[in-house]
Amino acid sequence: MALPRILRTVEATAGLLSAGVLLSGVVLAVLAAVAPALIGGSGLSATDGPRLDRILVPLIVGGAGESMRLFRPRWNTPVRAVAAVAVVVASLLALWWGWWR
Repeated sequence: MALPRILRTVEATAGLLSAGVLLSGVVLAVLAAVAPALIGGSGLSATDGPRLDRILVPLIVGGAGESMRLFRPRWNTPVRAVAAVAVVVASLLALWWGWWR
């Protein structure tokens, strides 16, 4: 049975958002490790890099969103739709948490 076009669109959006959020979490984790050495050597004021909550939220949300892809083929259409919408909402909340809060 073919999936409705809107569900495929929402699932694609969820996949892109969760991958982007996961990638931003990885970048923030790398920056947390590298920033003190880079800024310390520049003569600017010392920094610790991003805070731990700003790193963990995107890593957890992005990892959870990407792990949904493993279970998706086993679910029926309504469950897939709810899961995709939940991933979109969680990803947007993670972006808000990390960038606009």
